[in-house]
Amino acid sequence: MPYKLSKRGRAKRLAVEKRGCPGFLKRLSVPRHLRRAYRFVRENGYIILPRAVNTELCDELASYYDLAMEGRLEAPPFCEYFDESGNYFYGAQFRGNNLSSFKGVKILDLYAHSQAARAAMFSPKIIEMLALIFDSSVLAFQQLGMIHGTQQPLHQDTAYVRVSSPALIAASWIALEDVRPGSGELELIPASHFHDSFRFNSMSDQWCCAVEKDPSRSVWWDYQDTESHDQFLQELESLKQELGSIRYLPLKGDCLIWISFLAHGGSPVEHRFGTIAPTRKSLVTHYCPWPNAHPLYFHQNQFLGPEQHSRQAWYAHKLYPMQPLP
Repeated sequence: MPYKLSKRGRAKRLAVEKRGCPGFLKRLSVPRHLRRAYRFVRENGYIILPRAVNTELCDELASYYDLAMEGRLEAPPFCEYFDESGNYFYGAQFRGNNLSSFKGVKILDLYAHSQAARAAMFSPKIIEMLALIFDSSVLAFQQLGMIHGTQQPLHQDTAYVRVSSPALIAASWIALEDVRPGSGELELIPASHFHDSFRFNSMSDQWCCAVEKDPSRSVWWDYQDTESHDQFLQELESLKQELGSIRYLPLKGDCLIWISFLAHGGSPVEHRFGTIAPTRKSLVTHYCPWPNAHPLYFHQNQFLGPEQHSRQAWYAHKLYPMQPLP
C-alpha cells in the first residue's frame, strides 16, 4: 500500500495556527498583503477573497446545476439527496426526470469531469492562499455543489471529513451567484478554530483506531454515538453566544476559505417565494496539504488520482469511474 497511516496523539495542526511568523514567509519573500491575510487566517480561522473566481466560470457552473436539476444531462453527476419518502441517497447517479422535488440536493465531486470546476477551485488567488496556509502543495479531494441553503447546524468539518492527519484540512466556498439575505446564508464563528477540545469516543471505528493513539478521544465522530454528537453541536451553539457569528453575503466570484476546526453552518431560510426557497448556488471544496496528508479513501476504495492540475495543485476522487465522464 503506497499511502501509510501513522498513529497520532493530539491532532497535528496546520502551520497557520502556530504563533509567530513562520520562517517560510520570510524565506519565500511573501508580499505584505499576503502576510496580512495569513495573520488574519491565523487569528480568525477564515479569509474572504473578493472576486477570486472568474464570473464567467461561475455562470457556466450555475447553468450546469440548472441542467442537472432539470434532468437534462446525458451523463448526470453523482448526487446526495433525500427523496419524497425521506430516504437518504449518497453517491447516486440520478437518472429520473429531475431533482427539483428532492431535498438537500448536493452535486458531488464535479471537478472529476468538469474543467470549469477545476479552474474554479484552483483559481490563482485560492491556490496562493491555500499553499501559504498549508506550507505545501494542495490536494483537492472532495467537493459539494450546493443549490440551496443547507440550514445545517453549526459544526466543525474535522468531525466528519477524514484525512490521514485529522486536523490538516481546509475548505473553499465559492459563490456562483450573488447571495441574498434570508436565503440560508453560510454562518460562521470567527476564531472558533481555537476551540478544538471536543473529542468523541470512537473505539468502535476501525479507522479511528488505526489513526489515533487514543480513539476514545477521537477528533472524528463514529456516526453512532448520537448523544456525544448532540453535545458537540450544543457546545458550538454555546460558543456562538460567546464569540458571536457572521453571515456570509458574497457576490458572484467571491471565495471564503476556512481551516480545520472553524465552526460554520447554514442559517435558516427566512425568505421564500411561496413554497420555493431562493437559490444560493455555491461550490465547496475540501483540501489537505499534499503530500503531508491524504484522504482515507486512499486506503478504502478504488479512486482516481492524485492528478496534477498545476505546479501546486492536485486532485483525487473516489466516486466516478476510473475513466472520467466527458
